[in-house]
Amino acid sequence: MVELYRRYLGGHTFYLLAQWLNQAGHAPNRASRWHPNTVRNVLDNPTHAGYVTYLGKVGPGAHDPIIDEPT
Repeated sequence: MVELYRRYLGGHTFYLLAQWLNQAGHAPNRASRWHPNTVRNVLDNPTHAGYVTYLGKVGPGAHDPIIDEPT
């Protein structure tokens, strides 16, 4: 997951990231292939920054983040 953020911050588009994930054999949970919109949704998930979403509100989670807040 951290590599996905690194590549995105390095200028890769969602399309290129989806291609990379598919070629590397990283299968998504609920589909056979990665699609650019799925990659965007994954990268936009506040869970990776240590937050949780509950009842439509985002708040601090009990888990450690894998990315920092600015990212």
